[in-house]
Amino acid sequence: MLRKIVLPLAAVFALTTPLLLVPTQARADQGRYERRGRHDRHEHAGLRRVHWQYPGGFFKDAGADGWVESNASGTYHFREVRRSREYVDLYDASRGFTARLYDHAMYLQGGSQYPTFTKFYDGAWAE
Repeated sequence: MLRKIVLPLAAVFALTTPLLLVPTQARADQGRYERRGRHDRHEHAGLRRVHWQYPGGFFKDAGADGWVESNASGTYHFREVRRSREYVDLYDASRGFTARLYDHAMYLQGGSQYPTFTKFYDGAWAE
């Protein structure tokens, strides 16, 4: 008899607990990333993050969360997926790569070649 009561209660608890924890995690992450409003989307500490230069190429904001990389091997299109105080993440869906632009270096992750973020270029934000 006790088993008939305890098992359904345990199942309900197991199914609803993750739903109760999600808003708490969302609140914890809320201040981690910069606001995405258009007027301040590129600003951080007075630095406009719209152009990242490296030897032989650059990344440039193309608007509407789109970015373009241009270098000697071609032109590549990215979508901005995350922005924090430390970096901007850009995703290239055609190649399955994420480029992470820091103040002084670009790291690449994707495919079998780069399973974790790996330093790829030295560079910097330019106005």
